[in-house]
Amino acid sequence: MVVTAQQQIGGLDSNAHYGLFARAEALLNFDTLWFGVADSTSLAFHGESMAGTTAAAVSSSSRYCRFAFPSFVASAWHELEVRLAGQQAELYLDRTRLGDCDLPPEAATAGRVGVSAGYSNVYAEWDDIIVRRYVNPEPMVRGGTVEACP
Repeated sequence: MVVTAQQQIGGLDSNAHYGLFARAEALLNFDTLWFGVADSTSLAFHGESMAGTTAAAVSSSSRYCRFAFPSFVASAWHELEVRLAGQQAELYLDRTRLGDCDLPPEAATAGRVGVSAGYSNVYAEWDDIIVRRYVNPEPMVRGGTVEACP
């Protein structure tokens, strides 16, 4: 599964928590994989459990990987993308690959997707949320030569 979304945050603070939920199980506890802005200096990818879909805090979390973003501008639009295949995750910011994460065996293997708006008073806007099947290799489009019509 691939989840891609455009995100704009009004500002960054130490309580930032804006990102994408993937493979969310929302029946009992809200168990999910999450990728997004973890604080004012980094992006993170981790597993989370919350008391429900409207919970104001994470009840447990297992961080799988973290990436610094020195050029992240809070008021600009950014594209977050998570590519999940089995127990592997590829993570992208603005179409630049940040890295890969190995998921533990207990990580969710299926579920819903969503967005998180954070725990602070700073707003977040979302646009162009796309969910699609993962394929490897990813399809490519290349320009070819111009052909004359007969």
